[in-house]
Amino acid sequence: MDRRFTILALLAAAALAPACRSSDPRASDGRRIFRLGYLPNVTHAPALWGLESGAIGSALGPSVVLEARAFNAGPAVIEALFASDLDAAWVGPNPAINGFQRSHGKALRIVAFSVANGAQLVVQPQIRSAQDLAHRKIASPALGNTQDVALRSWLSREGIQSEVLPLANPETLLLFGRGAIAGAWVPEPWSSRLVVEQKGVVLMEERDLWPARVFPTSVLVASAAALSKRPDLVQKIVEANADAVRALADKGARDLVERRLARELGKKLPQEVLDRAFAGLVFSTEVLDAELRKAASDAHRLGFLETADVEGILEPRFAGPKAAMGGTR
Repeated sequence: MDRRFTILALLAAAALAPACRSSDPRASDGRRIFRLGYLPNVTHAPALWGLESGAIGSALGPSVVLEARAFNAGPAVIEALFASDLDAAWVGPNPAINGFQRSHGKALRIVAFSVANGAQLVVQPQIRSAQDLAHRKIASPALGNTQDVALRSWLSREGIQSEVLPLANPETLLLFGRGAIAGAWVPEPWSSRLVVEQKGVVLMEERDLWPARVFPTSVLVASAAALSKRPDLVQKIVEANADAVRALADKGARDLVERRLARELGKKLPQEVLDRAFAGLVFSTEVLDAELRKAASDAHRLGFLETADVEGILEPRFAGPKAAMGGTR
């Protein structure tokens, strides 16, 4: 079985799973339920800020019950969308593209952009160059997620054969500390945790690989069912995302993100880690269309997608101007 067929088969499995939940769920008191997904990463700061501040719940209003659910990586979010377990979610662009293509455009749309940048290849101190990674183990958060595609694309361009291990981010941190892996291509705050807590060294800053030194890290997607049956609630989530992006341009708002993250991870991260993580991000709802298409092209070249076509993935009803910009490292 060739590699392209194997990868496509793995990614198609979730798309073939039957939808087993109502597309218009209700609480016992008759109120509508809105189910929202996110990742406990600094790259999902708009979600973390919106949940911790209560802004998302307030935006939906008292007649809606908000159910928020955290995931380790984007592919699991897409599986939940396929199973009708989520109405909307923050996710990386590559899982969003995968879900769109595997469902032939029927499962989801991107309704807003949220965060850019914030991913690095961090390696053990003895690794001095890309060639030192040959035949070594390197971690990514999940097969086919945004950092996994970036890592595999970079290795291919460099002509390096390495073993890529899709691992949950906490496991990557543990194995890196034990010296069991040579490096990891991960999003914030995990890359900063590897540098600060485990004395790792940055070998590649992902933004340096992009023509304008900016790439999408987190986008907001909505299920086709939510777009069809509850567009008013999707609109409110899009507006809440924009409010969060504006708020996060002010460093004072990040305390709420840090508090939510501490609860999600079970510990408060060192301030040095958090400061470093935030410094590498750009908070913006600006549509990065060319970068989205490049992400699709890279995934197609690796065999994750049948084509690089993403026509129709952006939902035009919710397109809006740039909301805010944060800082970058």
